[in-house]
Amino acid sequence: MKRHWLWAIAAGLFTAVAILKLSTPAILSDHVEAPGSVIEWLFFSWPNMIGYALLAALSITSVRSLRRHSQAPSWLLLLPAAWLMWQVLCTANTINLLLTRATLAHFCSVVILFYLGYFALSRQTDLKGFRGPVLIGFVLVLWSGLEQHFGGLQATREMIYAQPNWQDLPPDYLEKIAKNRIFSTLFYPNALACGLILLTPLCAISLWHSTSRLQVPSRIVIVATLILTSLACLVWTESKSGWLVCLALGFVFGLQTRVPRWIKYTAMLMLVIGGLAGFFWKYSDYFNKGATSVAARFDYWQAAWTTAKSNPLFGSGPGTFMKAYAKIKPPEAEMARLAHNDYLQQASDSGFLGALLYTGFIWSSLFLTWKKRSLSPMHTAVWFGLFGFALQSFVEFGLHIPAISWTFFLLLGWLVGQEDRRKPKTITA
Repeated sequence: MKRHWLWAIAAGLFTAVAILKLSTPAILSDHVEAPGSVIEWLFFSWPNMIGYALLAALSITSVRSLRRHSQAPSWLLLLPAAWLMWQVLCTANTINLLLTRATLAHFCSVVILFYLGYFALSRQTDLKGFRGPVLIGFVLVLWSGLEQHFGGLQATREMIYAQPNWQDLPPDYLEKIAKNRIFSTLFYPNALACGLILLTPLCAISLWHSTSRLQVPSRIVIVATLILTSLACLVWTESKSGWLVCLALGFVFGLQTRVPRWIKYTAMLMLVIGGLAGFFWKYSDYFNKGATSVAARFDYWQAAWTTAKSNPLFGSGPGTFMKAYAKIKPPEAEMARLAHNDYLQQASDSGFLGALLYTGFIWSSLFLTWKKRSLSPMHTAVWFGLFGFALQSFVEFGLHIPAISWTFFLLLGWLVGQEDRRKPKTITA
């Protein structure tokens, strides 16, 4: 019906705004000031509170688009609610109430978006209405990434260094712009890589649908341009995990293709060899210097595991990894606000039960929707994007970045809520 289509457009606009303006991690939400001019509204990040207000409006307008259906097991639908309730219980044991409050507000938003995807957006089996605004937002993200690579970052550095008190700016920001790694509209380069992995498949299929009036060769060129631009931006982020996750997605996707086995296995072997060779060639200097970020991650993960063992039931409190890490980190180790592993951080912040509920929900959802990927190219694209996010969560903190996690949970709810209308084959005598 028309109202469902209109709500899907609203959900698409919300997602587009999120990936363009709302990428500040929840624990840093109070560091972003509200825009004070038209220029700031257009070119600066927005506080997460604006995102929460937009989500509230989206939730209210979804009432007439909600539907009852039983496409998912009851236990699966209860998992996100159970995980959220456990986070609330862990608040009583938190070591920093301010960080926990900010994190809880964000966790509430991702759970709401999952249920909105399941009960409302799932009415649109092909994401019609939703996909258009998201595609536009994604193209703007790519455009920003291209602009940064081709002189934008350098121009920003020159402008900042020309200011008299530029040293007083936040150290994290100064470190980010000092490098040539692009981050576009997202929080930092690895967040952009995660967003590209999550949305490139969906946006490629959306662009194919949007160009249906053109000749097939023209459509292929247009879609290929989008994909190649996205891959270029992924390379320019210099995200090692993004490269490897992209390679893993290509391998899994290739195994599902219906071609003769010898062709399939030969192509997959070439993909793995070529992908790994390119990876080590690209980052040879990085490994020669000791792969400092890899070593730092092992420090974070060990600290998260130590905190989880010390507080196995409730953890240190949602969003408080940085406080727990500061107490036990080696003197020479880098400081970090997040554990760079969403699953381990759940154990550190909310105990082993919190980690089990979250990890079980994500991976059981992907497992149960595996067959739904074959319903259409759109379903395939969304599943592989979600799978990429879940893989990168082993080495990043996408759960804590609204722009990425909101998109992920909304699409996950949509995919879980899809009905498999294919009729089972019957055997006749």
